[in-house]
Amino acid sequence: MTTIWIGPWTVDADVEVTRGVYAVTKRAGSPRDCSCQGCRNLLALAEHALPAPLKSILYHLGIDPHKAAELYELCPPSRGFLVYRGWFHCSGWVDGPGPWPEQVWHPISKSCEISCLFERDLAFGEFDVHPLVQVEFTLRAPWVLMESLELSEWASG
Repeated sequence: MTTIWIGPWTVDADVEVTRGVYAVTKRAGSPRDCSCQGCRNLLALAEHALPAPLKSILYHLGIDPHKAAELYELCPPSRGFLVYRGWFHCSGWVDGPGPWPEQVWHPISKSCEISCLFERDLAFGEFDVHPLVQVEFTLRAPWVLMESLELSEWASG
């Protein structure tokens, strides 16, 4: 086990198990799997989509940053930016603030916050026999596509 401190959380991660799961899973929860504007925008940002502090945390936990368990737009765009939320899993345990009564978010860059929970939401099947830490993030990313952002889906909400 590797111990990593992320804001108010202590994560004891089994990095080898986590890397092994990400190496064999065929499910890729990434923008490549979706054709919506938000995912195409994130894909256009390529390696610059996730800030370096988040990528560093994911690397130290053994997580493949190209295989999120979930990734979605959180709210309507404003001032040329979209807000994304998503999460990954790693094998291990987490100690620190939990999701109840209110989830705690820790800033790791100007554009990104992180939260660590003992959850299994949409976890890859290969993780079934392992305790899991769910590493959630909220990311503010610029609109970079040449096409106009379609706001019709937000107007109906």
